[in-house]
Amino acid sequence: MSDDYRGNDVLKLLDRLEDLVEEPRVLLNRAWGVDLDAFYTITQKIRASLPDEVRQARKVQSDQDRILTDAREEAARLVEDARNQASLLVGQSEITRLANEKAQALLAQAEQESARIRAEAEAYAREVRRSADDYSRDVRRGADDYALEVLAGMNSFVGKILNTIERGRERLEEQRQPSNERAEEEGR
Repeated sequence: MSDDYRGNDVLKLLDRLEDLVEEPRVLLNRAWGVDLDAFYTITQKIRASLPDEVRQARKVQSDQDRILTDAREEAARLVEDARNQASLLVGQSEITRLANEKAQALLAQAEQESARIRAEAEAYAREVRRSADDYSRDVRRGADDYALEVLAGMNSFVGKILNTIERGRERLEEQRQPSNERAEEEGR
């Protein structure tokens, strides 16, 4: 199994864990297992804890998209305003020349402002995404650690049951030996 789990992988592992528990283990014509109510309660708690983090990651992604869209719209508006102002200033020769200079300056200023806003928005979006990734990774690790803890407890519990069964089997074998030896002596 890979150590690189994702949210869906954790859910798949929980499904697989439930499938394993639902498959009956038969020993001496009796089904043995774990407390299913407790097991399902724990797995449901794990499932219930995942959607909050997933929603938070989706909100971060939505905020990032909104910020980038707003920055692009603002940049387009600034460029359009500069073009509109340039169009209004065009007319006569001296006025046209001055208007063209002003328009070029406004256009350059608008493009610089647009680039600055875009750069700030992209930097903020990268930081938000990094924070969301870190948080998501921590949540996944916590869920994995918790699942390992539950599995270790189940392993210990099943080991104790198997030890008890083995001791019982050995005692039965010990009790049967003297009976078998007496039966052989009587048969002679």
